[in-house]
Amino acid sequence: MALDSRKIALLIGSIILTLVIIEGFLRIGGFVFLALQQADNELSESSEDYRILALGESTTANLHNGQGAWPAELEKILNNESPGMYRVFNEGRPGTVTTDILKNLEYNLDRYNPHMVITMMGTNDQGAKVKRKSDIFKKFRTYKLGKLIIVGLNNKFTGKSDSALAPEQKKQDYAIEKQLINVVTDEPDNIQAWMYLVTYYEERGDIEKMAETMGKMLKVAPNNVQIFQKAGSSYLGYGYYDEAEEALLKAISIDPIYYETHLGLGHLYTMTNRSEKAVQVLSIVIERSPAHKNEADELLKRISELRKNYYSPATRDNYQELYKILNKQGIKLVVMQYPTQKISEFEKLFTGNEKVLFVSNEENFRKALENFSYDELFVDRSRGSFGHATFQGNMLIAENVASAVLNEVSSEQINVVT
Repeated sequence: MALDSRKIALLIGSIILTLVIIEGFLRIGGFVFLALQQADNELSESSEDYRILALGESTTANLHNGQGAWPAELEKILNNESPGMYRVFNEGRPGTVTTDILKNLEYNLDRYNPHMVITMMGTNDQGAKVKRKSDIFKKFRTYKLGKLIIVGLNNKFTGKSDSALAPEQKKQDYAIEKQLINVVTDEPDNIQAWMYLVTYYEERGDIEKMAETMGKMLKVAPNNVQIFQKAGSSYLGYGYYDEAEEALLKAISIDPIYYETHLGLGHLYTMTNRSEKAVQVLSIVIERSPAHKNEADELLKRISELRKNYYSPATRDNYQELYKILNKQGIKLVVMQYPTQKISEFEKLFTGNEKVLFVSNEENFRKALENFSYDELFVDRSRGSFGHATFQGNMLIAENVASAVLNEVSSEQINVVT
C-alpha cells in the first residue's frame, strides 16, 4: 500500500513538473516575442518625428512568420513621402482583448508620446465583460494551451476517435466501411451509397477520406443537386468555406428551387459575417418555400442580433474610454476596421460627436479578392471572411491607412499655418 502511495505521489510530481516546464517554455516564448517587438519599437533620439502608435491583436502584431506586419509597412510608405519624418510603433499583442489594451494604454502613451493612435481591435472581445473577475488558473499559458487543444479536437472530431473505440466497435466500423466501398465500386451510380460513405468519414473526422470520396462522388454525378448540397454541408461543417460556397452555388445552378441548398448558403454567409448575402438568400427561401420559412426566419433573427451585437459592450466601453483619454491629451484616434468588414460596425460604438478618423478595409479587400485568391491575401481563416494577413494583405492595409494618415497630417499642418 505504501508502495502504491509513493507511485501515485511520483506520478503527480511528474505531472506537476511537466506542466511547470511547459509553462516555462511558453512564457519564454512570450518574452522572446516581446523582446523582438521592443527591438522593432526602439525609440529614436529625434523629437521631430511624427509618432504613431498602433494598437491591436495578432492581426496587428509582427508574428515573425515571414509575412511582416502592417505597422512596419505603414512606416516605410509614410517615409517614402516624407523621408525620416515618421515613426510607427507596433504594440499589437496576439490573443489580447481591448480591456487589456486599455490597461496598458497609459504606459504606452508615456513611452512613445504619440501624435496619433491607430487601432484595429475588438475581434477577440466576444463574450468579454468590462470588469472581469480574476481566475488564477486562466492566467497560466498551459491552461490556454490545453484549451486550444480541446477546441482543436472538438473541431476535428465529431465522434469518437479510432483510439477511443472498443475493439469490437472498430471491427463493426471497418465492416461498414468495407461494405460501402464494395457497393460504390460495384455500383458507381448508387448515389445513396456514396453519400453514406461520405457521411461515414465525416462523422469520424477523417477529413482526407471524406474529401477524397466527395471528389469521386461529384465526378460520378456532376449534375446531381443532392450531391452538391451534401458536399457543401460537409465542407461547411469543417470550415472549408470556399469549397462549401462553390458546391452550394453549383447545386443552386442545377436546381434553383431546391431550397435546402439556399438554407445551407444562408448558414454559410451568416457564419462568415456576410449578412447582406445571407439576407438576400434567405429572403428567397421565405418568399418561395413555405416549408422552410420557419428555419429561414430563425436565421434572419440571428443575423439581426449579430448586427446589433457585432462587438461586445466591453468593446464599446473600452473604445469610448480610449477616445476620452486620447482626446484629453490632444492625440488623434484613428479607428481602422478589419479586412472585408463594414466600418459602420465601429462607427456604431461611438456617439457621433467624437473627432475620430475611421478607416475602412472593406472595399479595398473586396476588390483585391476579385483579382487574387484568398490565400494570396490571408494565411488562415481565423475570422471566417478574413484572417491573419500575408505580406500582400499587410501591404494592402498599410497603403490604405497611409492615405488616411497623410491626409490627416496635411490638414493638421494647414490648420497650424492658418
